[in-house]
Amino acid sequence: MKKLNLTLLLSLSFIILNAQSSKEKQKIIKEYDFSCLSSDNDVGSNDVITILGDITREMQNDFLSNIEVTVEEEMEFGNIELERMKEEYRFEDSGDEHAKLQKILSILTSKLAEPRGFRYQIHYIDDNIENVFTIGGRIFFFRGMYEKCRSDSEIAAIIGHEISHNELGHLTLKIKKIKSAMQLGMFGSIALAIESVMTVSFNQKQESHADMFGVDLTYPTNYKSCAAVSFWNRMGEEEHENQVENFFRSHPYSSARMRCISNHLETHYNLHCN
Repeated sequence: MKKLNLTLLLSLSFIILNAQSSKEKQKIIKEYDFSCLSSDNDVGSNDVITILGDITREMQNDFLSNIEVTVEEEMEFGNIELERMKEEYRFEDSGDEHAKLQKILSILTSKLAEPRGFRYQIHYIDDNIENVFTIGGRIFFFRGMYEKCRSDSEIAAIIGHEISHNELGHLTLKIKKIKSAMQLGMFGSIALAIESVMTVSFNQKQESHADMFGVDLTYPTNYKSCAAVSFWNRMGEEEHENQVENFFRSHPYSSARMRCISNHLETHYNLHCN
């Protein structure tokens, strides 16, 4: 009887642990609200950017539907970018900062509910550029942005954002366009460069999508999700919004990013950030 009770207790513990584990994964959101990108002060510019961006992406995806891009190919593009970056910048492969970035990356990727299969790696670059970007599961984190962050939670918000770009397939269309341009040689490269300049603002919706998806990754961790709101609020203090300039920005203004993250946390997590 004691043996039976012990077996039953172990089984119940296993079930409870599994249930807790499933809750610790990111929450799957079927639809994200992008109305937050617009405000009364933008004179309709954000609505135009969002609509034209959606139309352009749909047309490009249809036109390039015959070009396949696998996760492995995306990772190969990441490898190519790594070699290019190593020629230009000095990488820090050890130290407390590097270890912290690795730890945060590991925690966030463990929360992915439906991972695409990237082998994520983060690279700490010793340069005061305030930037972070990703391609093929490789995340390039510059010291300038690291020092801009005031907490591990803010760093987690940024890394979560970069993970999101890979998981949401935001880089897949770009790689399709590169592969298509390569088939046309020099003329393809010129056309791609012109297209990139003309459609740069159409990326703003994807940037906001990555912000909110990134929040879904940080929420089930010990990192504070509201840190993303405070970070973009602080960044917004340095910006002077101009609606003409808005059409040439790849990222939304910080005020819009803060607004979208706040709305997302309130709507899906009942979390109100001060």
